[in-house]
Amino acid sequence: MKAIFRFGENVDGYNIPVLNEREIRAAAGLWFLMLFTSVMFVSFKENFILFKFSIIAFLLDFIIRVLINPRYSPSLILGRLIVFGYLTFMALMVSAFHANFRTAPYDLFGIEQYFQTK
Repeated sequence: MKAIFRFGENVDGYNIPVLNEREIRAAAGLWFLMLFTSVMFVSFKENFILFKFSIIAFLLDFIIRVLINPRYSPSLILGRLIVFGYLTFMALMVSAFHANFRTAPYDLFGIEQYFQTK
């Protein structure tokens, strides 16, 4: 039970529990997109429904982050998935680029195949 109500994760090299900043930035970007969209709905269509749901969802997410544990926050879970997917994609792209760089250094974005078909 004590592990549920705690703030941060233990990482080697740090004496205190820490949070992943990339996950937090991704979650902040998601909230910005949702709230900006809801403000645009209010501004242009005078429709407050999305704004009301956004504020309630943000409040619940914030309560989960502060009172329970940031690990269980829905926006941070989505941010973690986004960051994990981005880092995995970048690792695959870097490894693929280095594997092909020795054989065809000018083959960036398939330029070699373009010239071979002409």
